[in-house]
Amino acid sequence: MALLLAAQKHRGVTKQQVASKHDVHGSNLSAFVTSLGAVRNVSVNALERILHDLGAHPDDSLTHGLHRWDLMEPGARRYVDTLADVLRANRPASGHGGPRFLLVPGSPAEMGFILLRPCPVTTVLAKVHAVDLLHIAASLGEQASVTTLEAMDAVELQSSWHVSEHEWIVARSIEPFLIAPIRGVNNQAEEH
Repeated sequence: MALLLAAQKHRGVTKQQVASKHDVHGSNLSAFVTSLGAVRNVSVNALERILHDLGAHPDDSLTHGLHRWDLMEPGARRYVDTLADVLRANRPASGHGGPRFLLVPGSPAEMGFILLRPCPVTTVLAKVHAVDLLHIAASLGEQASVTTLEAMDAVELQSSWHVSEHEWIVARSIEPFLIAPIRGVNNQAEEH
């Protein structure tokens, strides 16, 4: 839940809004999230509703739709390992089509994107620091490859990130990055 709240902060999602929407005291939800679940002062039913509203089920599988997460903020970086766990839990059942790790060349913040489509109606587009992207790719192993995008592809992917309306437009615009080999500056499989 902490990952989902931090990753969606760019959309204006706050603990207080989520708590209010689900008739939970903000301080109780905050204590639950801050303690990573050690403080159990929110009912299981309320937690499941909140998780679903944020885009996940209790088993870490994602709800249908577009999940656009920003982990570039300093506070969100502590959830990088949790993001790796979520990606691991949402690998496609077919055994292929795992996460795509894409670095943006020359970006001032040394940024990258992680793309995943666990099923035809669910898409993850996560923006992360390059060092975090490399860490997640290494932790997932199994021939995870990291691609540094060519300039035009990088611009196209960054433009997709900024589309604010119509989630289906974003899902469609990142489709080529999910299904086709990507022309990169230096495609490289991580050695594990």
